[in-house]
Amino acid sequence: MLTFLAVLTSLECVRATISGTPRDRPPVQPMLMTFAGKHAGIRFGDYCRSGERMAAAQLSVWRDFDLDILLTCSAPALEVVDLCGEASVRWYPDQLPAIDEAHAALKDKALLARLGLPDVHAGRMGDRIEAIRILGREAGPEG
Repeated sequence: MLTFLAVLTSLECVRATISGTPRDRPPVQPMLMTFAGKHAGIRFGDYCRSGERMAAAQLSVWRDFDLDILLTCSAPALEVVDLCGEASVRWYPDQLPAIDEAHAALKDKALLARLGLPDVHAGRMGDRIEAIRILGREAGPEG
């Protein structure tokens, strides 16, 4: 005997997955960062430096590919910018920013003891918070 499951909204599908409840399908959450920028016509360097552009790119792939989950991922080097400044990171127009090993601030291990908490509302972390605000507003509770 076949058992049919109800078609779930994105939010219901994610919640069902977390709780282990049967669902009609797994939630769709590809890690689309550089592709999202390209799809929206936004250079990835700009995507990484602007919460508005990050949100626009993520909303573009979310709508066009019927995704279940919105992400504000970009590049792991960005937290270093907020902790140590721009000098430790090399920026490129249309690819991931990268740690510049020749100028990496964290090569000096003594610096680790002196680091303070970054202002999460400024810099690259602030861009992600702004992207989350925009995504929440544009996608609503289902996004």
